[in-house]
Amino acid sequence: MKIRIIQFLIILGVCLTLFASKPAVAQEADLVVSLSSMSDVNQKFFPALQKIDPQSATLVQIFMAPGKFVPMGMDSTLPVGYVVQSGTPMPGTCVFIPASNYAILASWFDKTQSDGAFPQAEITQSGKYGIIADPNFEGDPDPAVLDGLASKYLLGVDVKVDAWADFVTGLVASQGTASAEDLAKLKEGLEDIDRIQFGLNIDEKGDFTLSGFFSAKPGTKSAGLLEKAAKSKSLLSGFYNPDAAVAFQYVGAMDPAVAEQFANQKGAAGVEMGATASAIVEAFLNAPYVDMAGSVFVDGNGSLSFIAGGQVANGKDIVDVIAQAIEDGEIEGELNVDKVGKSISIHEVTSPDGTTMAIATHSKFVFIALGQEDPVATLKAAIIDTQKAKMPKNPSRFVCDMEKFNPMFPDLGLSGKIQGAQVVKGTVVNNRVVFSNAAVASLVKIGKMMSGMMGAGGAEGMDMFEEDEDFEF
Repeated sequence: MKIRIIQFLIILGVCLTLFASKPAVAQEADLVVSLSSMSDVNQKFFPALQKIDPQSATLVQIFMAPGKFVPMGMDSTLPVGYVVQSGTPMPGTCVFIPASNYAILASWFDKTQSDGAFPQAEITQSGKYGIIADPNFEGDPDPAVLDGLASKYLLGVDVKVDAWADFVTGLVASQGTASAEDLAKLKEGLEDIDRIQFGLNIDEKGDFTLSGFFSAKPGTKSAGLLEKAAKSKSLLSGFYNPDAAVAFQYVGAMDPAVAEQFANQKGAAGVEMGATASAIVEAFLNAPYVDMAGSVFVDGNGSLSFIAGGQVANGKDIVDVIAQAIEDGEIEGELNVDKVGKSISIHEVTSPDGTTMAIATHSKFVFIALGQEDPVATLKAAIIDTQKAKMPKNPSRFVCDMEKFNPMFPDLGLSGKIQGAQVVKGTVVNNRVVFSNAAVASLVKIGKMMSGMMGAGGAEGMDMFEEDEDFEF
């Protein structure tokens, strides 16, 4: 496993010069990537990886030894960084490498460049840093630009999104597949966004945390959607079961452009998804705002079941589509088999593959349950629970309990949790996802199993899911 963190940052910053033909416009850094220090990598990343996969940890440490993929003469206590200035036709780039001995670092660079790795690049010294900049980079590179990210994250990324509007739009336009209208919408959307920042941290337990924020410019369309989302409340907390294998809840503002795009492709999507599924999706997309929640369960035999609910534009439209599908013989089912109060009707349908599900409709909501012995009773109970639940403000969250999937993968010994949350304040969206060390190890086990199955017989290896009763979906 060749993980080349430092060399990747260097090569990424320099290789763009191969294609450069014009200098970038002088401006502040529009993209910054920072690694807090190699010392932090040694003290935090490697111990965490050792718990997850000792063999991989040993290999990575070997490859990360100085003189191999980590530059000789580098100071392990200071941040390493990569900075980009937006510009056309290509950006200007710069890499900051802290130097404990600049002469040794420069010698390492000269040797690497003589091997053809760094065409057109030069290394210069600035304080405690060796700086490798391409000809497009204008101004005096300042390592201080790394301080903000390096103090917050082990590995951090900060992007001034609006600064990239022209470059990204031009890149998409060069592919020749986007219409002028689509390109205009893309550019407008990018110009609405002020900044995206995110990063990775690892604590003393070896747990991984991804966190960051997204901010929109005040007065823009995106800012208006976020301000609306910040005030939203959920009516569906009863469908979020923290004891499920997976549970999610999301509240936010709906962008009408998404519904418009789906409507434009409705014909193809309707054929592919089926009329009922297409109608449900369209009803969700046309709702005044997003309010959805659901939970996935795994029983002792490894079988999945699911409950979910969400706000829709008009629940009656879904009833009409279900009724038409039953009349046309596309599905079997019965309408109005049960009710919750006076305003919610529950319908039971069976798809052509024999899957029975319950669909409940309200003028503003739709609810679904499938995979249970009695989906109607299950759905009715969930709706009653959500009617009793509190209405938290802005409660976007999710949880995944890896241990609950052991009946599906009985030989892997899965454990650990993944938990995330999102909070909107004004025009800023804050996100945080925590992967316990055990959860990451579980994901690695599943990845290795899947890789082994594919390696054993390509697509044929995946037939094991159909042939082995232990893998019942």
